[in-house]
Amino acid sequence: MAGRFWKAQPASAIADNGSGKCRVTVASTTGMTTGDSRLFFSFTGTTGLNGQQTITVIDGTHLDVT
Repeated sequence: MAGRFWKAQPASAIADNGSGKCRVTVASTTGMTTGDSRLFFSFTGTTGLNGQQTITVIDGTHLDVT
């Protein structure tokens, strides 16, 4: 499940956000902006998340991936 994205920041959890997107928990979303494109890689349980993805920042430690 755990994987890495953008500057190799680890994701500590992935969940369904209830609207068909993945909600990713990270240490900090500082420096990220909704609409940014990020590279996700090394996810094993949610392999569809791997690759270039657009993010929506939810709060200081959560983001949604379309």
